[in-house]
Amino acid sequence: MIVLGNEGGEHITIGPIGRVSRDGWFQSPVKIKVNGFEGHINSYFETQDIGVFQKQLSSLYDTLRGVAELKPTEGQFGFSLTGDGQGHIEVKGYAYSQASYGSCLEFEFNIDQTHLPKFISSIQKVLDYSASNT
Repeated sequence: MIVLGNEGGEHITIGPIGRVSRDGWFQSPVKIKVNGFEGHINSYFETQDIGVFQKQLSSLYDTLRGVAELKPTEGQFGFSLTGDGQGHIEVKGYAYSQASYGSCLEFEFNIDQTHLPKFISSIQKVLDYSASNT
């Protein structure tokens, strides 16, 4: 399970992940909870996209500056984290009810760098799981 943000407040939850195909695809439920709104979808991810995102996240954590973006090929769900160099991270994203169409929830909230180590560790666990189950 991957959680970004405060589970008692604004957050994104991804997981648990489903069976990983030989091509590196898996499906996972996604929950988005932001001030006044909550959404649930099932989205497809590709492990390659998760790997790119994990590298960007590590760089963001090291410098607290820049952008890390999860942008799955399916286009149903994605988000970015943007650091200001002082430990403040803006989370901005979208979720469609279907792959790239249907109702769309656009969201944004803020976290600080203390959320990143656990988040990065969760992303790495997904990569390790998918590598051992393909």
